[in-house]
Amino acid sequence: MNKVRSAAMGLGLWCAVACGADPVAKPAAADSASFGDAAADGGGADSAKGDGAVQPERLDLQWDVAKPGPYRVGYRAWSHSYIPAAEDPSRTIGVAVWYPTTDKAGAPANYSGIMDRPEVFADASLAAPAVPPKYPVLVYSHGYSGWAGGSPWLCEHFASHGWVVIAPDHTGNLLPDHDAPKPTALWWWRARDVSAAIDAVAALPATDPLAGKPDVSKVVMSGHSFGGYTTWVSSGGMFDQAKLAAACAEGKGLGGACTAHDLAQYAKGLADPRIVAAMALAPGNGDLKWMGPSGVAKINVPVLLMTGTADGGHIGGPIWQELQPLPRLKDSLWVDVQDGCHALWGFGECLAVPKDQGYAINLHYPLAFARRWLLGDSGAKTTELLAGQGIPSPLATVKLGKTL
Repeated sequence: MNKVRSAAMGLGLWCAVACGADPVAKPAAADSASFGDAAADGGGADSAKGDGAVQPERLDLQWDVAKPGPYRVGYRAWSHSYIPAAEDPSRTIGVAVWYPTTDKAGAPANYSGIMDRPEVFADASLAAPAVPPKYPVLVYSHGYSGWAGGSPWLCEHFASHGWVVIAPDHTGNLLPDHDAPKPTALWWWRARDVSAAIDAVAALPATDPLAGKPDVSKVVMSGHSFGGYTTWVSSGGMFDQAKLAAACAEGKGLGGACTAHDLAQYAKGLADPRIVAAMALAPGNGDLKWMGPSGVAKINVPVLLMTGTADGGHIGGPIWQELQPLPRLKDSLWVDVQDGCHALWGFGECLAVPKDQGYAINLHYPLAFARRWLLGDSGAKTTELLAGQGIPSPLATVKLGKTL
């Protein structure tokens, strides 16, 4: 499928695949003026003057998580080839990167030939890190039949706050591949794609403006839908090998009848040790059943689970129950959105959720959670949010693993 045809049918088909019967309007382009000048107002920093609160030392921890940061957003994408496992042929994926820029104009970005984002500038110049010498990093995994920029609000919001966001295009599981047969290796390729995308950014040549500047030694992992499954395994989740092997023998394993090579990869594990926190946005029910309590207990990082009550097949209660063996349960939380549909974490909107409330929930929690566990944000607003206080919408219910 060529890019023109893909762009023409992309958004409607993706929603039919990922949103069920819930109709979702395409979000209006953000006002580029909302991405203010980096030197202008500090990105809407929360002021604690006079109230006795301790100001965070880092400049970027003073910016309001619910507002666009002080930067505009730049975007780049390229192809990268790697070997998923020993003796495998080379696999080629797309690598997309969002980053902060102070450019005030530029060529509009297009994500994977599917989504135009005129308020994001393609190949923009790179702003200096808000806190030198490097940028914090978020990694994102798209959903089934999605694309790297399938959750634009997430990638762009983080970049406006001075983060670099890295996202692979999972080859063979993109929107144009929707009706194509899926190899069983896809279920472990996805995690290897995530690691390969991080490696691709780490290996940029010295002549590249981005080379050496993203801090890829420690990253936050996020994923929507099937990307939520990818988040579980990339963050350390291990499979119940006996259960998986038995299901594969019956043609009912991950993707159907797994090969011995597939099983060997699951047994080896798919974790990337650089991941220090995990955010699963509307993951699927049943993903964790392949791991069992002992496999879930291998996810030794804080977890943010976000789900909606109107998202059939992705209901949060059963998933939260399966996450109880997490070693970092006390640092984890579940945010459930009344009437939230699957696209709330894709396009960022649901017809049944007022737009302002949907974005308020989405912008508050992921950035606060990522700042807490990657940057050590102990500011009052972040602490309150992650303790289930100061909830930004009556549609959001917050459940804590334990009191923070």
